[in-house]
Amino acid sequence: MSKNNSRKKVILSVIVAALVLIVVSMAYYISNDNVLFSGNIKTNQKGNNKEYNLVNNGNNQNEYSSNFDLTVDSKKCINSKGETYTLAFYDNADGLSIKLSEDRRSVKLNINWSLFGPLSGSSAWSSNIESFTINNFSTEIKDIYIGGYGQDISGTTILYLMSDGTVEYTPLLEAITSNRNAIKSYGKIPNVSGVVKFYTADAMQLGGVTILAQKADGTFYDLGLILLEK
Repeated sequence: MSKNNSRKKVILSVIVAALVLIVVSMAYYISNDNVLFSGNIKTNQKGNNKEYNLVNNGNNQNEYSSNFDLTVDSKKCINSKGETYTLAFYDNADGLSIKLSEDRRSVKLNINWSLFGPLSGSSAWSSNIESFTINNFSTEIKDIYIGGYGQDISGTTILYLMSDGTVEYTPLLEAITSNRNAIKSYGKIPNVSGVVKFYTADAMQLGGVTILAQKADGTFYDLGLILLEK
């Protein structure tokens, strides 16, 4: 056997070994990743189920390349009442935008009443766009999210993921009705800690939507159930 052939075999063996190592590493990562979901992201086209990737846009809101049906592992729900969840995305924040300040101590809320007003059932607003500053926080805010729970816009809620893993909230319609000139955080959601991310999900048995708050270990809270009790 020539030296060139021997050298080619050695190189080929090294390449094969490297590929095997990569495959094994990926399998280990996937099997040990603390994820919230089971199943595949799929199109809803009949007879044409295709897998797609989730793309995080850096704003705690996932963008999807198609419609999807991704089932959440309900066994990981900390405050479960036997609900079944499916990850969902709804444009339930028409006319609403929130922006975190540079010092992470306040949030600017903008409401475009020409869009949000008809959804909220309110016609008493003279300004098309109003801005509010929410700043009654004791610690830094890590992330912000607009979600909802139940079957209508009355459950629209601003969520604040604090630097210590707790979650504060503003029930939007209640806040603008009770004291429109001083919209504020209503404080921490009780018995919730270690949160790293928010999701919106269909809550099958309730016939509506809810907000899920995931912990680093893959378990999660159904915040809708907690806020309904409050």
